Amino acid sequence: MKDYTANLLEARDALYRAARSRLRHTDWAEEAVAETLLAALERRPAFDDPGRVRAWLFGILRHKVVDQLRLHVRADTDSGELAELALADAPATRSDPAQHACASQFIADLALALDRLPRPQSRAFVLREGGCSTDEICDELGVTPGHLWVLLHRARVRLRQDLRAHMG
Repeated sequence: MKDYTANLLEARDALYRAARSRLRHTDWAEEAVAETLLAALERRPAFDDPGRVRAWLFGILRHKVVDQLRLHVRADTDSGELAELALADAPATRSDPAQHACASQFIADLALALDRLPRPQSRAFVLREGGCSTDEICDELGVTPGHLWVLLHRARVRLRQDLRAHMG
């Protein structure tokens, strides 16, 4: 079996591709991958199966991608870069500066609203919106599907309340 560090280095390219597809910003993706690998080196898992290690790494990467988004929302909300990232599938929005500015503010408001949620609710919401399955989220958070549903419901209710001012 390969050395743990060699497994991490082999996973780096796949982690980078995944981060790049989510962030669409080279520096942010590189930072997310670096933080993922550093976290993996600091907290080596109890299991040695390369498949499980790889899945564990991608779980860490999901959190690091969200961290990068939060960091850059706070640091540069006026640039519109995050709105472009979030609205990459909506070219009509980018062509209208007023809609683009509104979307940029919405992304900033959403990040702040997520920060105000209790951590389990915020993590559940971000993982679900990040495309994770119920089983993946339950494993990550250590909850049952019923508890996950409650976390997601509460998160959506609170986010709706917090973002109502933005929508109105």
